[in-house]
Amino acid sequence: MTTNLLLIHNEYGKFSGEEAAFYSQVEVLQKSDYKVSTYVKTSSCTPKGKFAMVRALVSGVFSFSEFYKVYKLVKTNKIDIVHFHNIYPWLSISSLIAAKLLNAKVVLTLHNFKHICPSSTLTHNGKLYLQSLRKGAYVTVLDNVQGNIFKSIGYYLRFLSERLFKLEKIVDKFIFVSEMQSDIYKSYNRKFTNKSVVIPNFLTASKINEIQRYKYQKNGKVNIGFVGRLSQDKGFDLFISIAQKLNKFDFYAYGASGADLHLLPKNLNIVGELSQSDLFIEYSKLDILIIPSKNYETFSLAALEGLAAGLNVIVTNKVGISSYFDKFKTLYVADKFIDICLIVETIATETRQNNNVAFNNMFTEKGYLEMISKTYGGLN
Repeated sequence: MTTNLLLIHNEYGKFSGEEAAFYSQVEVLQKSDYKVSTYVKTSSCTPKGKFAMVRALVSGVFSFSEFYKVYKLVKTNKIDIVHFHNIYPWLSISSLIAAKLLNAKVVLTLHNFKHICPSSTLTHNGKLYLQSLRKGAYVTVLDNVQGNIFKSIGYYLRFLSERLFKLEKIVDKFIFVSEMQSDIYKSYNRKFTNKSVVIPNFLTASKINEIQRYKYQKNGKVNIGFVGRLSQDKGFDLFISIAQKLNKFDFYAYGASGADLHLLPKNLNIVGELSQSDLFIEYSKLDILIIPSKNYETFSLAALEGLAAGLNVIVTNKVGISSYFDKFKTLYVADKFIDICLIVETIATETRQNNNVAFNNMFTEKGYLEMISKTYGGLN
């Protein structure tokens, strides 16, 4: 008997790793034996202006319109399993309640930390922020963790709505994308323990093929890259310091930034934000990819892409993919500035291998399909 599956996601204003993970899941499951439907609140719905922001705040706490939309979708299509990704700002917990009222099984993939802390990424002013986990979520409003008091209150109210409607009871299975993320959630809220499973982010076969099709282009120097927002929370300031110290190597940064970047070392090249295809070409020019996040990042698809491209990838222990350091020969974990520099210098003395890598099965669509099918099957 065919299982009717509904995949739901609220897009962000700008394409993110969470979007990439969601659409990869859709691509894989549509090729499987599941009958797949999707419902996506598009990025065009991102709140702009005061009225839209107020509406987003209310919808984030409890959206009556989305409750009825999801209820109708589940009922009309006789959905068996509803798999949610991001539910803010428009969907809210009301969407999960709608699915649950019709006896559909509810699965929620947790891509960040907002369900245990309104600071979302456990950061504040570019630094690690654990105050709400220690003192209570209300301090995120006092500390204005979102840099906008209106937004901080909105995030706090979303958090309260999840507590009020008992998110842990509505959801039948929580999916974490790394062991690191799972450990953090469970250490602060044991209610997640019995209903959780870890399924890492993955790359589809088509994406792996595209990444690996480009030939390595050597320019005579060791090339070191950074992918992500050029911001403090992503560790870009640390990347700059590494470039300053290791000035015999060439450094490249790929990502958007609103910061003033005029005081940079001469060996650091700001390439800017690229399309996915252009970024894959750039991977072929690199030897090393550094993900120097000082704050918690649940996984890092960029690191996974770099590994697929045959790069040596260095991450800090705040990055979720560090949980799988034993699955990759070219994945290194270091948390200190000096350790990252030493690893770079060690790698630089070695000859770069051809980028046709044997990619670990658990991070491919085959591995993902096996794990998600087992998870779905266990809901019955």
